[in-house]
Amino acid sequence: MLTFNKNFFYTLLGFQIVWISCVSGEYYDIPLLGVFFGIIYFIIFFYFNKNKKKVLQICTLFSLIGYLFDSILSYNKIYFINSNLTIGYLPIWFLVLWPCFITLFVEILFFLKKSLLLSFFIGAILVPPTYYFGIVIGISQSNNILLSFLIMILFWGLFLVFYSLYLRFYYKTL
Repeated sequence: MLTFNKNFFYTLLGFQIVWISCVSGEYYDIPLLGVFFGIIYFIIFFYFNKNKKKVLQICTLFSLIGYLFDSILSYNKIYFINSNLTIGYLPIWFLVLWPCFITLFVEILFFLKKSLLLSFFIGAILVPPTYYFGIVIGISQSNNILLSFLIMILFWGLFLVFYSLYLRFYYKTL
């Protein structure tokens, strides 16, 4: 059962601060704003987590997959961020956004290991609209919005299913 404890609240709040810093930093042409808040948040999260090795494994593996996915979208101009400060094909703040996002997996989404179907639907329904928000505020573009969302729906659904399976086979608790 999903419990709302202080770690849940702090993790959700911390990630939201990072996400808003990344997006608003890009919008107001302060791309390092998100990097700054992301580094601070991740250090605090990591410091207070008891299972540092597991957290580092999960954050590294799933961040790399997500970063690769976003890089492929951007490289192919399917969905891309208009940024003045990039590393590879993505804004610099994606380097911290992904590990900070994965902290939600560690503290909040652990319950998904019980249901692959729920995992797929949460990923497919809740995440792609956050990409669309970038288009609405003008920091991102898509050359084919329908294709980009079909890809995102499929990726995010399967990404969370993979996460659920990963937890089932490798971790009983975090």
